[in-house]
Amino acid sequence: MSIDRPPVSKSAIFAAAYLGAYVLLDWLSSLLPFEELHVAPWAPAPGVSLALLLLRGVRWAPLALAGALGAELLVRRLPGSPSVMVFAAVGETCVWASVAWLIRYPLKVSPALRSFHDVVGLIGGVLFGSLLTAAVYVGFCRSAGLVAQQEVAPLTFKHAVGDANGTLAVVTLLLVCWRFRDERPSLKGLVSKGTVGQAAATGGALWMLLFATWQDGTHSFSAMFVPMVWVAAERGLPGVSLFLAVVQAAVIGAGTAVGCHGLEVTKLQFLLLVMTVLGLLLGVVISERENARRAVADGERRLRAIVDLAPDAILVTDEHGRIEVSNHSFEELTGRSKEQVLGLPVSQFIAFPDATHSVEPVVRRADGAIVPIEIATAAVPIGDTHNTVVSARNITERKLAEERRNMRRSTMEEASRTLLTERLAASLAHELNQPLSALIGYAATCQRMAATVPDLPERLPQQLAKIVAQAERAGMIVGRLSEFFRGGRLEIAPVRLRGMVEEVVALLAEEAARCGIVVELASPGDFVVDADRLQIQQVLINLLRNGIQAQAESTEAGGRIGITWQASGDGFIRLSVADNGPGISPDVIATLFDPFVTTRPSGTGLGLAISRSIVESHRGRIWCEADLPAGAVFHFTLAEAPVGGEQSDLEQIPLRSEAVFATGPSGV
Repeated sequence: MSIDRPPVSKSAIFAAAYLGAYVLLDWLSSLLPFEELHVAPWAPAPGVSLALLLLRGVRWAPLALAGALGAELLVRRLPGSPSVMVFAAVGETCVWASVAWLIRYPLKVSPALRSFHDVVGLIGGVLFGSLLTAAVYVGFCRSAGLVAQQEVAPLTFKHAVGDANGTLAVVTLLLVCWRFRDERPSLKGLVSKGTVGQAAATGGALWMLLFATWQDGTHSFSAMFVPMVWVAAERGLPGVSLFLAVVQAAVIGAGTAVGCHGLEVTKLQFLLLVMTVLGLLLGVVISERENARRAVADGERRLRAIVDLAPDAILVTDEHGRIEVSNHSFEELTGRSKEQVLGLPVSQFIAFPDATHSVEPVVRRADGAIVPIEIATAAVPIGDTHNTVVSARNITERKLAEERRNMRRSTMEEASRTLLTERLAASLAHELNQPLSALIGYAATCQRMAATVPDLPERLPQQLAKIVAQAERAGMIVGRLSEFFRGGRLEIAPVRLRGMVEEVVALLAEEAARCGIVVELASPGDFVVDADRLQIQQVLINLLRNGIQAQAESTEAGGRIGITWQASGDGFIRLSVADNGPGISPDVIATLFDPFVTTRPSGTGLGLAISRSIVESHRGRIWCEADLPAGAVFHFTLAEAPVGGEQSDLEQIPLRSEAVFATGPSGV
C-alpha cells in the first residue's frame, strides 16, 4: 500500500538551502582559530542573512533568526547558559534586519547594485551593522561573564572587522549573482587569456604576501592591489566581487595555516577590509562607465535605426559642409551608396535656395535626374564643432498633384468661360430673334408701300430689299445659333457626390481663404448621382463664388458657407449651399434666375441663369430661400444613380486647405 506524500514547496526547499548554507559558512569560518568565544577572522555567514533580508524583505527575519540559532547551537556552542546563545542570535538577527531596512528604504539602495550610490550605501550599512553586531555579541558575552572588561574593546574591533570583511564580500557576490541570475555566461567567456593572467597574478601576489615576505616578519600586502585593480578595470563589479570573496578566504585561511595570529591577523583583516572597500568602489565605477558606454551605444543604434527608417532624407554635415552621417532615404534620393556620399560636400548633391528664394532646392541624382525637394536645416553644436542637420523631403508627388489640380482648375475655368459664352450667345439669339423678325416685317411693309407710291427714287426699293435680305440673313444666323445650342449633348454618367463637391471646395479654397471664409461639409454618407461632372461642378462654383463674393462685400466677420445634401425621397438628391451673408431681398428671389438679373453692381446676371439651365437639363430644379436671421440658401436637385459611380483621380490627392475646409459631424 503506497502513501501519497504531499509535494515539497519551493519555499521549504529555499529555507532548507538557506539554513544549510548559513550553518556551513559559519562552520568553515570557525575552523580558523583566532580568539575565544569563536570570534573568527572572516565571518561570511552574516552576508547570507543580509542578502536574504535585502532580496526577500524584513518579513523573512524569522528564517534569518533560525540560521543564527542553528549556528550558535551547532557550531559556536558558547559556554554558559543556553539563554546567552539565544540572546546573541536574536540580537544579531535584529541588528541585520534593521540594517537591511535602513539600506533599502531610508538610504534607497537597490539590491541590484546598479549605481555608485547603491554600493556606497551597502558598504556603509555593512560597516555599521558589523560594528553594532560585534558590540551586541560581545556585550551579551560580557554580561554572561565570558569576557573580561579590558577585552571588550579589542574583541569588539576584531569581531567587527571580521564580520565586515566576510559580510561585505559575500553579500555583494550574492546580490551580483541575483542580478545576473538569468544570464548564462559561456565557459569560453569565463576562461580566457585575461582570466588566466588575472589568476596567475593573484596567485603570485598571495605567494608574496604569505610565504615569500612573511618569513622575515614583514609582508607586502600592496602586491594584492595589482590583480584587484586589473580585475575591477576589466570585469567591473561582478568580477571584483568574486575576486574579493576568493582572496579574502584564501588570505585568511592561508594566513592562519602558516601561523599568523593576534596582531598580524588583525592587520590582515584591516588591510583586506580596505582592499575590499576600494575594490567595490572601483568595480562599480567601472561598471557604471561600461553601462553608460553600452547605453550610449544602444542609444546610437536606436537613433540610427530611427533615422534610417525616416521617410525624409536626413544627413549631418561638419562645419565645412562635408557629410558625416546620412540615412537610407538620402541614399535612395541621390541614387548613391553611403560610401559615395560620406566625406563629400553636401552642395555636390543638393542645390540650396539663394537668399531671395527665387531658386527652388533640388537634388541631383547619380543618373542626372533633378528631384525637387523641401529642405530644412538646423545648426547643432557638438562639442567644439558646429554641425548642421539637413532634412530633405521629395516633393515630386506633391508637384505632380499640384499640376493635376491646376490642370483641372484650368479645365473647369475654360469650361466655365465656354459655357458662359454659349449661354450668352443663346440668350442673345433668343433676345434678338424677335427684333429681327419685326425688322423683316417692317422692311417688307415698306417695300409694298413703296411700290404704290409714284415718283420715288429708284434706290429706295433697292435699299429696302437689301434691308430685308440682311435681316433675313441675320435671322438665319440667329436661328442656326439657337439650334446649335439647343442641340448640345450632356455627358451624363454616375458620379460620387462627395468627391465631386470636395473637388470644387478644394479649387476655391484659396479664394475663400483670402476672404476669411470657412467652407463646411456637414453631411453624413455619400450618394451616387447621374450628372455631367463638369456641368454640375460649374453650378457649385457659381453658387460658392456668389456666397464668397456676397460675404466678402459684407462688413461682418466670420463668414461661413455650409454645403449639405440629403435624399429628397423621390429618387432625387437635394444639395444645399447656405451662407451667413447679407441675404437676398424677397422681391428679387422671384426673378433671380432670369438672365441679366443680379444683386451686385459688378454682376452679369448670367451665372444663376446658366445654373438653372444646367440643372433643368439634368431633370432637376433649382431655387433660393432666405436663411433667417441672415444669409441665403440655394437648393438644387439631381437624380440619384441606381448603382455605384466613378471615382475622380483628384480624390486621391490632398487638395484640402485646412484654413477654409472644415468638417461637419460626419468628417471628411
